Amino acid sequence: MDAESALDRLRRTIEPGVTPLLGVDMVASFVRLPQVTFFENARGAAGFMPTELLRDSLYETLAHFPLLAGRYQVEPSGFLSVAVDRDNLNLPEFQEVECDVHFDELRVAKYSPKLLPTNILAVLVARLRDNSGVVLFTSISHGVVDAVGNCMFQKTWADICRRMAAGEPDVSAPDTSEPVVHDRGVLLRAIPRPLPPSNRLVRHVQVPGNLLSRFIAWLSPESRVKMIRRASASMPLGSNSYYISRNSLDVLRAAVARVVPEKQRVSHNDLLVALTTVVMAQCAEAPRKKRSWLCRAQPDQREFQTSVATDIRPRIPALASAGYSGNGMIKQLFASSFDELQQPVTVGLLAEVAGRVRRATNAVDAEFIQQFVDGVQTSRDCYIRPIVCGPRHPMKILTTNHTRLGYYAIDFGFGTPKWVCPPDGLFPNFVLFLPAPPTMDGYTIFINAPTDILNRVRLHDYWSSITSFLN
Repeated sequence: MDAESALDRLRRTIEPGVTPLLGVDMVASFVRLPQVTFFENARGAAGFMPTELLRDSLYETLAHFPLLAGRYQVEPSGFLSVAVDRDNLNLPEFQEVECDVHFDELRVAKYSPKLLPTNILAVLVARLRDNSGVVLFTSISHGVVDAVGNCMFQKTWADICRRMAAGEPDVSAPDTSEPVVHDRGVLLRAIPRPLPPSNRLVRHVQVPGNLLSRFIAWLSPESRVKMIRRASASMPLGSNSYYISRNSLDVLRAAVARVVPEKQRVSHNDLLVALTTVVMAQCAEAPRKKRSWLCRAQPDQREFQTSVATDIRPRIPALASAGYSGNGMIKQLFASSFDELQQPVTVGLLAEVAGRVRRATNAVDAEFIQQFVDGVQTSRDCYIRPIVCGPRHPMKILTTNHTRLGYYAIDFGFGTPKWVCPPDGLFPNFVLFLPAPPTMDGYTIFINAPTDILNRVRLHDYWSSITSFLN
């Protein structure tokens, strides 16, 4: 009798069912979570990260992340759900390509994704010349997982692959004590209710709709994604990456701590967000006043808006250790005067902006989370209203911090990554903070923006004095 294949075992063991998504998932369902991970074959091993092993271990992993093998479907409410059907699995497209690029060339180019293929659909294994290494591309719908859930998936896949490579006969249970939960009800049940009545509003969520928001909500998930891609393709975007050492941030934090109120905490994230806010504002063009008929609320045209993706898991005790893989990142905002940010970069200016970051993130408490989650859950177009009906800030950035997610601990059985980064040009005015490789002891900052802004950032005097350009 032939041994059961990994795919057949997946079809037998995967848990079928329908998982309704929440408004916080719908907000993110327009985009994907792409990741590029570089593995070096330093010893020239003949069987380095074989494709069959990667594919089979991926199938084993999907049994623990069944939503990644499901299909989006629209419920009568207009919200999405993910349906998993054993007889009709939506298997990830798995591709392998040969690259005429050697790992040494990538190292010299400081791991620039521009040297590599960009046709990522789900999983792409790029084998480098002379068997010098592998570049693994993954791309997951953001409506199913957020960055934390993506990292859970990557770690579980690597764990199962490593154990299969070692010849373990049974890898059906991940070798980890961390739970993985996909049920969205876990998040809803974790939010304390009822909370005391309050007049505080999460204004960037509670926005009236219009015909456009209802039209976009009416579209199929595939059509919505195509619309976003077309809009993004029309922008001349690029990306650059920079390195900042932990020591540089520690010196800056000590200086900032001397001028902030006595009990105010200043974290590395506060400083990273403050630093990029000031520099990006100074490299942006002064706004020109214009009004859009699509926008009911008009912002201050001399205001620079910073969005901070904030993880709610550690802020709700019942969710902190639940292993929730769905979207647990919500967007918090703060605004700064554009004219204020044009002042010379000083410790005082950075301290002022870092204080706004701290106050904004501290405000994400149980009450704020309840209002945010409920605010994007009330009607079929409420999750899209902030995008198409809310204030259109002419100058803004979105920041997200992945420095604690442990990407450099991921090991498929052939060594840990030499480099982890996003692909080139995701969407405009997006800033991602990742850990630098352990040998560098610091952080990498990836900036996706229009090319004219990128050029000005690279030439910015203060930015150049505290960071190093990578690619």
